[in-house]
Amino acid sequence: MGDVAGGIAPVTGRARIDVLDVLRGLAILAIYYMNVTSQASPVTLLFADPRWVGWTPLDRFAWGFVGIFLEGTQRGVLELLFGAGFMVLTARAMRPDGPVAVADLFYRRTLWLLFFGLVNVFVVLWVGDILTIYAVASLFLFPFRLLGPKALLALGSLFALLTALTGGIEYAGRAAMVTKVERAQAAAAAGQAVAKDDAKALAEWNEKIAKRAPTQGIAKKLVEERKARRAPDGDLFSYARYMWTAWLTFMVGKGFAGIAVVEAFCTMLIGIALWKWRIVQGGDRRASTSDWRSPPMASA
Repeated sequence: MGDVAGGIAPVTGRARIDVLDVLRGLAILAIYYMNVTSQASPVTLLFADPRWVGWTPLDRFAWGFVGIFLEGTQRGVLELLFGAGFMVLTARAMRPDGPVAVADLFYRRTLWLLFFGLVNVFVVLWVGDILTIYAVASLFLFPFRLLGPKALLALGSLFALLTALTGGIEYAGRAAMVTKVERAQAAAAAGQAVAKDDAKALAEWNEKIAKRAPTQGIAKKLVEERKARRAPDGDLFSYARYMWTAWLTFMVGKGFAGIAVVEAFCTMLIGIALWKWRIVQGGDRRASTSDWRSPPMASA
């Protein structure tokens, strides 16, 4: 960001940080690759069990590769770069006496991002939109711009720590359930009495399997979605209503939007820390310990 007659304006050319542009482009391309199958499939199948939707072994391999190597990593890279780009944009507001115009520009850009995200959801009808998530998360970033990188890293890591703890607890619970289920199945096969706890675990397990079976809820929702897609020409908003309901049910009703916003916000804080350490710019971290409050003027 540069000055034009004392004002604020974007800069181009050599003033840009090339490494941020390159990394951002690669992350966006990878995310686009991730979304190809999702955009070409019914929304109902986005969270279905791939073992019964008719995929070939190669399809399943591609699905597993995207889920393991791309889905979290590329989203995380983009969120880190979003945090770094935030610092580039707000460089002139690092000092307490920084211009109010920087904050004004940042919040106006963020609200425009939120607008385009909502257009993506409610006009383009893409339930996998991330612009809305990033916009809401970035609305809370500005007060954190003056924190040191260590504090930012600590705060940003809280979500990862919480995820690890809750994931570990969930994994332990599932492992215990599997043990009880296997014990119940072995006792039933041998004609022996099944313990009460094991029988309860087996019943819960069978209920979970039934919910994911093609003859249950997913198949019913798939029929509903296909019906909405093939609505008569007179019902122009049939499919739109279905997609709006799907997004609101999953993102808002099930609380996924809140989790996604917290994840994005925390990862952006880490991105700010990496920027202050000059890691994302490819600079010398040792040279940044005393001058991160006076960052170079550049544009994301």
